[in-house]
Amino acid sequence: MPVNEPKQHSSLAFEGESLTISLAHLSLSATRYGQDDKPIILACHGWLDNLNSFIPLADAFLRSELATDFQLITFDWPGHGLSSHRPGSYPLHWVDYVYDLDSIVNYLISDPNQKILLLGHSLGGIVASAYNASFPQRIAKLILIEALSPLFEDANRNASRLNRSVKQHRALNLINQEDMPLLMWW
Repeated sequence: MPVNEPKQHSSLAFEGESLTISLAHLSLSATRYGQDDKPIILACHGWLDNLNSFIPLADAFLRSELATDFQLITFDWPGHGLSSHRPGSYPLHWVDYVYDLDSIVNYLISDPNQKILLLGHSLGGIVASAYNASFPQRIAKLILIEALSPLFEDANRNASRLNRSVKQHRALNLINQEDMPLLMWW
């Protein structure tokens, strides 16, 4: 009978490069797999998860031909993994993640004509779906894993409403906290 040798863990995913994505309101932990000069596949994890959820995916990515044409970037949403928490008693709504995603996309790709591939799992998929609906010109492909969109009204109305809300949120970064108006996304 052959002797079973112990399995060695040889995950290629540990070849990822740790990154910090510094946004106006907080810092996010991220990991890049692949070469930084390739188009980006941005992976958005689910609620109460973290970027390490994508290690099996990163491992498969690095073993595939995709790694010659793309880079995979995973990140921790605010308050998850090693990312900063939102300041003070900041209220948390799912749409806040859309604002964060807009900031992340603009941080990673400054050219507004360049597109990104967006992959989302669960909450990350809901956020990616909403972002894609509002900013389709920024997304080359949308990949959803176990995600349904929370938007329930006519798609034309949702997209314009969320687009306006994200633009208002961007403007908040320019306004002093004390003078900040109450902005509603609907």
